[in-house]
Amino acid sequence: MISKKNLKDKLIELEQLIDKTQVAGFKTDEEHLFSQHLIDVHENIKWVDGLKNSGYGLTTEERERLVYIMRTSNRVWKMRNKMLSGDWDSKDIVFETMESELRDHIGAGSKITAIKHYRHVMNEELGKRISLRDAKERIDNLAKEMRYEQGMITQN
Repeated sequence: MISKKNLKDKLIELEQLIDKTQVAGFKTDEEHLFSQHLIDVHENIKWVDGLKNSGYGLTTEERERLVYIMRTSNRVWKMRNKMLSGDWDSKDIVFETMESELRDHIGAGSKITAIKHYRHVMNEELGKRISLRDAKERIDNLAKEMRYEQGMITQN
């Protein structure tokens, strides 16, 4: 099990990468002053700081939250490194925009709309055919991630 200090150090390293790539590859827009990645990493650092136990003394919910933090941090780390190296392309931007739109649909209680939107974007804009089953699985997994983010970790 990763130590609390080691995890916090890695999150701080991610925060530094986000800061470095903020100017180079990701401009804030009229609606957002800070990127969601920066907000998320700050919230994750705060949550890790608040852990009372570490290692084997964690509850099931705390372990699941740690796995979620590590998984999503890996995704952001990979993307931000692509931005830093200049390998970030328009398909990556479409994918990130789609992810935000899917979250909006799921948050509004419309998984069916999210599934349709996911299949449309993947087919029309990214040129990848997605089956209904795969789309449903992706939306269900994203909905689960969103529950983790909101602190409503469940076994479902």
